[in-house]
Amino acid sequence: MPRNITTQGETFQDLQQLATSMAANSTEIPHLESPRVQLVTILTQAEALVTQQAALAASRQEASKQLRELLAEARRLGNFLRVGLKQHYGPRSEKLAEFKLQPFRGRKIPKPVEPPFPTEPSPVVTGPKAP
Repeated sequence: MPRNITTQGETFQDLQQLATSMAANSTEIPHLESPRVQLVTILTQAEALVTQQAALAASRQEASKQLRELLAEARRLGNFLRVGLKQHYGPRSEKLAEFKLQPFRGRKIPKPVEPPFPTEPSPVVTGPKAP
């Protein structure tokens, strides 16, 4: 097999071409017929697996799409239920904490900011009077 082949697709194509060429010249190389048949069998199985892999990828993508849709619907329902719980128990009820909701406990009154040290008023400097 040539060393410049790196992808699975290139390898697959190269081996299929090899098997086809060997089948066309089977009368000249009868001693390699059994390994050639094994190669064809393996390539057939590999082709089936590639097809299965593609189908599973499509199936996985569809499942991911359905999962995203279901989670979006679940989020909407969860938000609706949280609002319903606040409506039922009241926004200040401590019972909301049981549902991992923060009850409203009022706003904290900010403390007035005092300067770090008292400041004295600066003297007013007036300039010389004009004549």
